[in-house]
Amino acid sequence: MKRKIFFTILISFIVASFLKKSVFIADTPRLRQDLSINSLMASIVNRPGQTGESYKKITNGVYARETATSSTKEYRMNEITWVERKYIVNGKEIIIKIAKGDTAPSQMIMEQIYK
Repeated sequence: MKRKIFFTILISFIVASFLKKSVFIADTPRLRQDLSINSLMASIVNRPGQTGESYKKITNGVYARETATSSTKEYRMNEITWVERKYIVNGKEIIIKIAKGDTAPSQMIMEQIYK
């Protein structure tokens, strides 16, 4: 019985680790917009770093690669140069950090997010 529990936890950890890198965006609960069954299966078969398909460096900590069917960005949090952007929404100051080189969301988008 203890073995079944151990193996169940181990398999759950492996699946969660895979989903974290392949399905979700940058350690958030948001799903990738380009996610499809084909791209998911391709990421299972061709794990980045294992097939020789490497990411190209865009800026510190931000890497990208493109295939015939999709494009992927990878954020390496410990390498990123962060830029703070301040917004005033509903009288409150909201500070977000974005990777240097990425486009910051507009004031209108921030107002929609923080209604």
